[in-house]
Amino acid sequence: MPAMMKGYIDRVFSRGFAYETQPDGVHGLLSGRRAVVVTISAAPLAWFVEDGRWQAMQLLQDTHVFRASGFDPIGHLHFDAVGPAMPHAMAATHFAQVREFVRGHFASVPAA
Repeated sequence: MPAMMKGYIDRVFSRGFAYETQPDGVHGLLSGRRAVVVTISAAPLAWFVEDGRWQAMQLLQDTHVFRASGFDPIGHLHFDAVGPAMPHAMAATHFAQVREFVRGHFASVPAA
């Protein structure tokens, strides 16, 4: 996760706003909300899966950030081979996939 994103998460998903600690454990304060996690990488997803980084990324983002805050993570979209040399058509396809996923899960999102 880039440092700017980690800083954002540390500031926004803070104790007292996103979660609270009680004697019986951590309780999310943002329950009743759904989340879609979107990640990108330059490296192929298979590399992340092979060495365990994909599972670590899902555990950190899906579970420790969103589930611990009370969110229901309904999907984790990952796009690999993303970089400056990526064809514009591929980027457009990725954006279309995100839009379709969001439209399918969040009824109030207008069509483009």
